[in-house]
Amino acid sequence: MERRDFLASLAVAPLAAALQSTPSKPRVAIKQSVMASVWGADSKLSFEERCQILQRLGFKGMDLPTPEQAPMLKKYGLAPAMMTGAGTSFQDGLVRKEQHDKFEAAFKQ
Repeated sequence: MERRDFLASLAVAPLAAALQSTPSKPRVAIKQSVMASVWGADSKLSFEERCQILQRLGFKGMDLPTPEQAPMLKKYGLAPAMMTGAGTSFQDGLVRKEQHDKFEAAFKQ
């Protein structure tokens, strides 16, 4: 055995031992939400149909719903994620620093 092979095997041995001694964990479902934009602008599906599909697929919520849509989400076991509540949208909201003053009062309310 050459010196390089011997040194490489010394470096790998602790890693291999650690991987073998780590107990495997059971798989856990990811609690995933989805943005409304995944449906595309041309979608003919109603909001309720979208909720039904998300429920069947195993999603847990929808990002940035309107306050009026929140009860429909709840009906299908979905949670509203990243609620804005201040009239913002993803494109015209908190990602735009120049808009922060405009939304601050609404967020505090």
